[in-house]
Amino acid sequence: MLMYSSRTDESVMVYKITNNPRIETTSPHLGVAAEPRIALAKSAEAEIVRLNVRFDESAAELVVANKELIFQNEEKEKRAAELVVANKELIFQNEEKEKRAAELVVANKELVFQNEEKEKRAAELVVANKELVFQNEEKEKRAAELVVANKELVFQNEEKEKRAAELVVANKELVFQNEEKEKRAAELVVANKELIFQNEEKEKRAAELAQALDHAEAANRAKSAFLVNMTHELSTPMTVILGVTELALMSADPNQTELLNMVMKSSRTLHALMSDLIDMAVLESERMVLTELNFSLSQVIDDSLTEKKPAALAKGLQMSREIAAELPDIVCGDAVRLKQILNIFIGNAVKFSEGGQITVRAQLLTDVGHSLLLRFSVSDQGIGVSALQQSQLFQTFVQIDGSSTRKYEGTGLGLALARRISRLMGGETGVISVMGSGSTFWATARLRRATDGSVVH
Repeated sequence: MLMYSSRTDESVMVYKITNNPRIETTSPHLGVAAEPRIALAKSAEAEIVRLNVRFDESAAELVVANKELIFQNEEKEKRAAELVVANKELIFQNEEKEKRAAELVVANKELVFQNEEKEKRAAELVVANKELVFQNEEKEKRAAELVVANKELVFQNEEKEKRAAELVVANKELVFQNEEKEKRAAELVVANKELIFQNEEKEKRAAELAQALDHAEAANRAKSAFLVNMTHELSTPMTVILGVTELALMSADPNQTELLNMVMKSSRTLHALMSDLIDMAVLESERMVLTELNFSLSQVIDDSLTEKKPAALAKGLQMSREIAAELPDIVCGDAVRLKQILNIFIGNAVKFSEGGQITVRAQLLTDVGHSLLLRFSVSDQGIGVSALQQSQLFQTFVQIDGSSTRKYEGTGLGLALARRISRLMGGETGVISVMGSGSTFWATARLRRATDGSVVH
């Protein structure tokens, strides 16, 4: 039988086990099945013994711990006595504190009021502070800008200082130069007086020259008028000579024919020279007036080619024309003067070509309203013109071959006359040439669209 008893006040636990004499292992009633139970009971008894030993050890430890607690309690009682004394002191102090607390309550109320005022003031300061913060940010931005501007000013000041140093040097130079100028000015005053005297003399001379120029222009006009009159007077008998020579050729024998052909060739040359002189004189006297009549462009070009065809065939030259498709055939202007320009260009092309092709072209440059700007050109495969000669070709009496032993005939009036007529017609002339490869002489002229299709012959 297992028994348990404990005394809590002494912290002692007692375990007892009592063997029941009535339990027998050899009881015939239990039989063999009781043996495991007996073994279990013995194992439990051994465990209880071990636990009792452990409890005894724990009890001894508790006794030691109890003595330690008793000592601590005694210390606590001493401390409690001290605390009682200290407590009385604290009570006194608390009473003082309560008095002080009452005073602090009054002071606290005052502080609360003051704090409320301060909070109001703080709120105002917060608003003001935000404004100041914004202003400070603006000032910082402005300060940054000023820093950049200041650096620029510093750089500019340094440049100005350098410039000032240069100006000081330059100023010294100017002072020296001014002194030189003053000396020079004194010299110029003297020279100026001399110039004034000379200018007076020049004015007198200029007046005399102006009077002489007027006389020269009057004489030139008289010369031009005389030249026109004389060439007209000469052209009449020359025309008669040409006519009579042509009639004589019809019935002449072979010996006379050669002589008459020489007369005819020389007469024609002389007649062409007189015609050029007449036209040049008319241009110089400003008496040439352009006519405004409808004419056929293709007919004018064909007539010029026809007139020069015998000379071209005699040299084995081919002749052709190219007229731009956009050009109207019937235009209004001076057909005689246009034909004169073409005759000069085609005549030169035949004269300075020994073979190849001569091509006359007509192109449209501008078409504004009724006004047409046309470009006429004559291209050959002749001897060509050097760059130096090209710059002088359109001057009066200048020839491509100007040597004393020149091979080609001519007076040097043709191209100059062509330029003056072209300019009179609102255009210009020019040449494109390569030595040994040929030349292209061109002229522009301003004509008008014909108001109707009629042509005046």
